[in-house]
Amino acid sequence: MTMLKSENREEVVLPLSQLKKGSLAEVLRFDMTDRSTLRKLLSLGIVPGTKIRVVHTFPSYVIEFDSSQIVFDKTIASSIRVRLLDNASLEGAST
Repeated sequence: MTMLKSENREEVVLPLSQLKKGSLAEVLRFDMTDRSTLRKLLSLGIVPGTKIRVVHTFPSYVIEFDSSQIVFDKTIASSIRVRLLDNASLEGAST
């Protein structure tokens, strides 16, 4: 988890894999070395600034954005850095 300062407030930057079902987030960056996977994500429209909703986290990660849904594994979810847009908590935390 990384803290970023933005206009006198701190934002939490975390891997998509730490969000729970129903969370809303904004994609900030990708921390991956596999260029083909990165190109595929970008070509599907998952770019920095994209607003996403987590639909499922098991057995695969499913995200929804712009009336589309995309499925990927935990390795890819761990490489996508996001910031929460709602009051949703992290995976495993009580609500």
